[in-house]
Amino acid sequence: MITRSLKPKKPSLVISLYVLIFFVSGCAGIDSKYPNSWPAVEVASSACPAVEGSYKTKGPATEMAPEESSFLKSRLGFSKDIALLTNVNIISLKKPDGDTLEIEAKADGTVVGRRVLSSARGEWRCENDRLFMADRKVSFANGTSSYFGTSKFSLSHAKNGALIGEETRSMVGVISLNPVIDAPHFWFMWPKAGQ
Repeated sequence: MITRSLKPKKPSLVISLYVLIFFVSGCAGIDSKYPNSWPAVEVASSACPAVEGSYKTKGPATEMAPEESSFLKSRLGFSKDIALLTNVNIISLKKPDGDTLEIEAKADGTVVGRRVLSSARGEWRCENDRLFMADRKVSFANGTSSYFGTSKFSLSHAKNGALIGEETRSMVGVISLNPVIDAPHFWFMWPKAGQ
């Protein structure tokens, strides 16, 4: 007597390869290069760039994820307070010691919001001449697009005194009904306050 197993068969390698090719073929390929017209980024004398100072909260950006803001106040965690977002025009950064990063949001010179971040708690770190904020999860969804992934955001200092932001994302999803596996790259520049 011949007996056959009723266990379901595992997907074959060929089907797995087709699925992988389907997703890889949908790569969006957004990779904004650092603009040639922007000032050069300073090379820090230590692992941490000299980001201390006051900066305008609005500045140019190369590209941006659809759910994100180019405002420095939003990128540094002040986006949940709507009243604060409409009034803030200056962001000040201070590093009083090796562990603390103080961020103040100012409206016409008055401090209206403050955050104190700790490197010991993993809220920021310095490496490769950049100050990295803690990685965060990102997601987006509308009628034809949705994705999820991780955002890495860092700050550095330009030779003209501006603050430079760099964001790299690792994401998987569907954009305009096309499957996507991508690592888009975005640049931001916030002028020094008073310029």
